[in-house]
Amino acid sequence: MEAVHEFLSYLKKPCVIDADALHMISEKKKLLRKGWIITPHANEFYNLSGHRLYNKLEGRVKEVVRFSKEFKSAVILKGYKDIIAEGTKTMVNSTGNPYMTVGGTGDVLAGICGAFLSMGAKPMHSAAAAAYICGSAGDLAKDMMGPGLLATDVIEKIPDVLKISGIEF
Repeated sequence: MEAVHEFLSYLKKPCVIDADALHMISEKKKLLRKGWIITPHANEFYNLSGHRLYNKLEGRVKEVVRFSKEFKSAVILKGYKDIIAEGTKTMVNSTGNPYMTVGGTGDVLAGICGAFLSMGAKPMHSAAAAAYICGSAGDLAKDMMGPGLLATDVIEKIPDVLKISGIEF
């Protein structure tokens, strides 16, 4: 944790904070910087913000927007509908399915976010595109794998989503 703290304190580039790094950030919120994307699920969000999330979508959106404004970071709240916020800009992603709650799919999402950031995309655009692509790939994988879906199945469907969506690199 000390190494992560030291690394993040010197980091000047946009980055994605996920998984165990979120736990470290929850203790040292001053490390959060504009241009970063954080990707918590509901419990991680509670650890970061100290606020429990509402069941209703509009209450969840309100809490994510409040947190994003306060810490000047883009947020993807992972859930039954992903909520993406950066300041007052918000989006709700409806792609994805319950089978994606397996280990590793959050890593896929974080990786897609990082890929877009590394190409110079803005954090909000990176976060929104990543949520859509990951969720859509998960939906395609679900159609083939059902409840046995793995994160690697989601990864394998990313090129199909890009092709269907007309996204070219």
